[in-house]
Amino acid sequence: MEAERYTGITFYIASDQGTREYQQDKGYAQIQNGFGMAILCDGMGGMNGGERASHLAVQQFVQDVNHSWPLKNISDFMENEIRYLDRLVYDLRDDSGERLNAGSTAVAAIIEDNRLYWVSVGDSRMYLLREGRLRCLTAQHNYKTMLQDKLSAGAINLEYYNAEIHQGEALTSYLGMGQLPLVDTNHVPLELYQEDMLLLCSDGLYKTLSDEQIQALLEECGGHLFLAAERLIETARRLGGRGQDNTTLILMKLEQTEKH
Repeated sequence: MEAERYTGITFYIASDQGTREYQQDKGYAQIQNGFGMAILCDGMGGMNGGERASHLAVQQFVQDVNHSWPLKNISDFMENEIRYLDRLVYDLRDDSGERLNAGSTAVAAIIEDNRLYWVSVGDSRMYLLREGRLRCLTAQHNYKTMLQDKLSAGAINLEYYNAEIHQGEALTSYLGMGQLPLVDTNHVPLELYQEDMLLLCSDGLYKTLSDEQIQALLEECGGHLFLAAERLIETARRLGGRGQDNTTLILMKLEQTEKH
């Protein structure tokens, strides 16, 4: 009997603490029940606050997706879910009952029938590598993006932009604010094709490696996710030196497989 060909999903997760005292990144992916899912969070808040925020968000997201599957409207679910996670992180308390003031970025993807849905807040990123082109799919919720938008719209002048850009890395939307001002999600799914590769990553990767370096490393590994992930982590660690941040990445690839 001739093999029936269909598209499957593979993934690999890699993480490195860098030179930081704490590991506040958390990533998770799974493939089951006819869909693929991934979420990556980069916590902030000092000591265990960032770690608690990122772990809570990942755990709750995974639990809620699995409990609610199949979803009638994936994009609506993801936007509602990210706002729910924001409130959960906002309400985190320490042992004395005081709010932790912790926070976390989040970027999540769901793939169903080769259609990609995503949601993100903060500055963790999701890239798509397709036919030799790497592009970032997610918006960056930071002060730099806000300044650039205002400058392009003529709302501020170049002098004001230059005076403020030193604060550009400050996040303008993240889990833990209590009411998210910005959520990035695609209400129209993106069609994925065989050999497409997705990269979800915390800023420890893309602030150390340029997009060109990331793409080159992905392509050099010929689609082997384990090799690509480990080389990305290793290169970021080497180039980041003593100032290397927590770095976490999730690679997902659509592959043509055989089913007899």
